Amino acid sequence: MCWFLEKLGLLFLVRIAVVEQAEQWLLFLFPYLLTLVLLPPWSNYAPVS
Repeated sequence: MCWFLEKLGLLFLVRIAVVEQAEQWLLFLFPYLLTLVLLPPWSNYAPVS
């Protein structure tokens, strides 16, 4: 049972690290994604009407 708890703790630490890394990437890419959503590249070619 002890090794199971150790593996569980390791998985928890890994998950925390992955989540923090993902949050940093999201914060880094958020302005780019926002501009992509607000000003998509194909909007330039779309008819104005």
